[in-house]
Amino acid sequence: AEGLSAATLALGNVASSFNVINLTILHSNQAKMCFVDPPASFWRCQPSLLVLYSGICGFTACFPYYCLKLYYTRKGRDAAAKRKLAAGLLVQVVIICIAAVPAFDAILPSGSCRKHRKYANTIGFLNTVILCSQFLPQIYTSYKHKGSGAVSYLTLGLDGIGGYAMVLYRIFGTAERLSSWLPYLIFHSSEFVVIIVASYFEFYKGGKKGKGGYPKTRSIFARIFGSKRQKSVESLVNYGHDYYNSSDETSPLMSHNN
Repeated sequence: AEGLSAATLALGNVASSFNVINLTILHSNQAKMCFVDPPASFWRCQPSLLVLYSGICGFTACFPYYCLKLYYTRKGRDAAAKRKLAAGLLVQVVIICIAAVPAFDAILPSGSCRKHRKYANTIGFLNTVILCSQFLPQIYTSYKHKGSGAVSYLTLGLDGIGGYAMVLYRIFGTAERLSSWLPYLIFHSSEFVVIIVASYFEFYKGGKKGKGGYPKTRSIFARIFGSKRQKSVESLVNYGHDYYNSSDETSPLMSHNN
């Protein structure tokens, strides 16, 4: 969990939940139409709910990250940090539950989209603000940590590429308004900024020092395929440093030349 910003994870949870709430209210009328003449009406309305399903999948994929950071934070040395993370999780749950009340009311038989339209627009605006600033804490954490820590280059990279594809589709495919794709452009660009900052310290500056005072060797290959190969590479590099720094008397080559 080291090097992973809890603030970025928390903002992501709130933003993704606000997105689901916004979509639930705006699609509440379509959801009710699914049960007018089941089962035929249920299957006919599914295409109109794909955006809502996408938002729900985004929330369920995002929320576990914060829980994993809380779980893997050590109880002993980082007891205070663990308590703060637990309190942060409680605050997130309270905010999400309170904000979701109008969404549940909208999908009830007596509810409607028109009744909560202004609230949905407000939630959508807040989601936009959070999206634009979500990765600022992670950028600072990566700079302070001098590396990526538990941040996955692969996850950020794939998400960023997919996000750019979605932005291009909204610009050229559906010709949507600037306000509908600009926040996502900023959001996914921030992911690449995190990659650049972390990569700068790990690949160019050498990252934090390993055993023996030598810089830890961090490669993209090791990041993707696991820490065992990473340790093997570090051992080879450290052995090379030790051999290079050995005295001339103990070097077989130098002894032969003498």
